[in-house]
Amino acid sequence: MAERNAPRPWWRMTASRFLGWAFAIFFAAMGIWIAVGSNLLPNNPLLGIAYLAFGGLFFVSALRPPTRRR
Repeated sequence: MAERNAPRPWWRMTASRFLGWAFAIFFAAMGIWIAVGSNLLPNNPLLGIAYLAFGGLFFVSALRPPTRRR
């Protein structure tokens, strides 16, 4: 399916809601894991906050209603 020439809405990060939820959960889990630390990684609060911010963007993208197609 070809994309339209019109720009995508600013809040739309993925093509489907499922992917938005999947990425939101992934980035939130990674952000918490990185911020808290583990045996594999030392804790890094700033990087954890960055991952949580990306998770939040995907979360908002998944919550917003889909745009109407004309």
